[in-house]
Parts: sequence; C-alpha cells; structure tokens
Amino acid sequence: MAMIVEYVVVVVVVSVADLHTGNNGQRGTEDLCIHRIGWQETEGVISSEVYEVEAVVYQLSAKNGETWDERKQRRRKDGCKVVTGDERLSGRRREMTGGTNLPERRTPAEAAAPEVVSGGKLLAVNLYISPLVAKCDDPNAMEDKDVAEVVTLLDRACRDAGFFYVKGHGIPDSLIKEVRDITHKFFDLPYEEKVKIELSNETGYRGYQRVGVNITKGVPDRHEAIDCYRELNKGMYAGLGDPLVGTNKWPTDPNNFKKLMEEYLVLCTELSRKIMRGIALALGVPVDAFEGKIAGDPFWVLRIIGYPGATSISDEGLPKNDVGCGAHTDYGLLTLVNQDDDKTALQVRNLSGEWISAVPIPGTFVCNIGDMLKILTNGIYESTLHRVINNSPKFRVCVAYFYETNFDAVISPLDTCLKKTGGNKKLETAVYGEHLVSKVTTNFSY
Repeated sequence: MAMIVEYVVVVVVVSVADLHTGNNGQRGTEDLCIHRIGWQETEGVISSEVYEVEAVVYQLSAKNGETWDERKQRRRKDGCKVVTGDERLSGRRREMTGGTNLPERRTPAEAAAPEVVSGGKLLAVNLYISPLVAKCDDPNAMEDKDVAEVVTLLDRACRDAGFFYVKGHGIPDSLIKEVRDITHKFFDLPYEEKVKIELSNETGYRGYQRVGVNITKGVPDRHEAIDCYRELNKGMYAGLGDPLVGTNKWPTDPNNFKKLMEEYLVLCTELSRKIMRGIALALGVPVDAFEGKIAGDPFWVLRIIGYPGATSISDEGLPKNDVGCGAHTDYGLLTLVNQDDDKTALQVRNLSGEWISAVPIPGTFVCNIGDMLKILTNGIYESTLHRVINNSPKFRVCVAYFYETNFDAVISPLDTCLKKTGGNKKLETAVYGEHLVSKVTTNFSY
C-alpha cells in the first residue's frame, strides 16, 4: 500500500513562508496539522504568529485517499503532541523542540501577514511596518510592493478590528524596555515620594494620581499613573486649552526619568505620523491628508500607568473584578501601547461583542484607533472599546502614547470617506480640544 509522509508541527511561532517549505522543502500547508499555544488552529492556511521561532516536526504515515477530517481525527487520537502552557514556560519545551528552529528570514510581505489570535478568536494583525516607515515620505511609495502590502493589511486591520500590532517600527527594543523599567522604578517608590508630583486641576491635570482617583463611567479604576500632555500656555486657542495649562510634573527620582521620556515622546510622535500616512494611503486619500489643519501640529498625551497585582492591595473602596481601567475608547487618532511582556491584562471587544485578551508580543506596540479617526473616516474605521483586567499577582506597567489632532482642529468626515459610506454623515463634527477637555475634567474623583 502506498504511503505518504505528513508533518505534524508543534508551533510557538510560524509564518506562511516557514511552513510552505516544511522539513523537506516541498510540503505545503495542506499537509500540516498545526497546534499553537492559545492560538487558533487553521485548516489549509496558516497565518498566525506569536513571537518565537521554535518547532518540533513529527513524521506520520497516512493512507492515500484519507480525507482531511479523517486525518484530523486520527491525529488527535494518535501522534499529535501539543505543547501546554506549563511546558511553554519551562525547560521541557526546549527538550521537545530539540533546538529545531524554523527559518527566521522572511520577506516584508510575508512578515506582515500574520493574524494575532487569542483564545481562538481573531484579535488583530501583527504588521511588519518597516517598508512603510522607510518610504512613507516618498511620493511614489505605493509603487513599492512591500509598502502596498503593508498598506493593504493596515486597512484590513483598521476595518476589521480597530486594533493591530506593529513591529519593524524603528524604535529600539532597548529603549522600549528601558521606558518600562524606569516606570517600574518610579512606582516602586514609597507613596510619600510619588505624591510630591500629585495631579490636581490646579496643575492642569498633570502629574501623579494614586490608585482609585481615575474614574471610568463613574467607577474608580485600579491603577496609579502619571499623566502628561503637550504643554499649553494660558490663552492659547482662545482659551480652549486653559483647563490643561501648565508644565508636566516629571519625577526627579529616578533622576533620568524626564530625559528618557522626552526622548521616547519624540520617537513615538514621528512613528505615529508615519503610521497615519499609511492609514491615509489605505483610505485612498492624499498621503498628507492627516497633516495640515488636522494634525500638522499634533497634540499628544502620555499616560505612564501602574496596575497593582490582583491581590497586592485591599479591595475596600475599589472596583470588583480587579478592573485596572474600565471599558473606554481613546480620544484622538492613534495610540501606541508599550506594555509589560510577561503579563496579559489588556482586553479588546471585537465586532461580535466578545472580550479578547491582547497578548503581549515583545518588540511590538499594540496600536488602536481613537475617536477622531473614527469621525474622519465616517465610521469606516472603528475606535474599539478596550479595558484592563488585573489578573496577575504581579505589578504591571503600561506606557500609552496618544497621538492626537491639532488641539483646535475641527474634525468631520473626509469627503472621500463620505462617498465610500453612501454620502451620509454618520458622525457629528467635533472640536478635538473640547472633546479632550470634557473627558479629562470629568475623569477624577477628587
């Protein structure tokens, strides 16, 4: 009886390009049975990626003519070895993989393709945006096939999820980690030290807030934070920004905190501008459509956040279920989330109304769309609800950078987006500064 050789791969990370070659350079994805740790099993097309490249390949025999369903059932009964969560975190996984690695080298288009799936549900696309970052200021950027591929996937991510991950963004991993590390050091300080830069309305809502001061929809959030904004002078924008007038209250301990964060802010602002150029291309509007009167002089917000572990402080007076931050959308154009790699707390509500965990992926930012971009696109792109659930006993930090429009920008749907949505204006015009001030001035319990 003729036999065929099949491959069963236990994958922590894998891409389409990796699997098309298999172990012998010939097998395609239709010959593969894929098991991932907390990630979706896809029949026929493998497009998921976590962040490591490790696999172990087993050879199985199958009778000719056996259907996919028959093979699938047999594999589950015999021979398919699944890596468990415990094994993933232990040395046992290294024994299982035997040091076998799939190729890391991929084309930009292949690297851009993976879907990020959590709990079997599509969360977002993990985009390798290096081609876009390199060429977004080139008027002929879309003639580059790699840029065009990134733009296509970016459009899909913004339409289908409102959230996406970016890698290949150009901000050094060492700096991203250093920002988190220094944030941990600040929150490790005694309360008496942290409160020296306490936030109040007299400080322009800038500075440190203790756990429970921030409120989402009337419920105290279980986090502490430093809030920073682009600095405003009194009378700017005809007084529109007066509630936020002031200078940012940076801690002096750790002593290089301000310098590091200001360096980080410059890089995040430039990266966000480049991503917004990609979004403009995705919408079919001029590449600089989000500059000029919309965001040629962008406002920004930086929230440096610490989430106590689930059992590290008393629950008295705090929200149930360890809600680090209640469900909300962001206010501006785009958010870059820099979160601890080893703790999952951020959750996103998908289009079906299900809450899905945004698994941290080292070297990436989680990006999400804000309210102003939703208005500009007339709802083509959604500002997705998200929340933070503290489900780890360990303290977690997150540094969220918010790229906004001009403070006094009047935001209404772009003409191109109106035409794409039938010509009817679905969302009301908003003045960004008014929108922000109305949110900030009602966010606190003092």
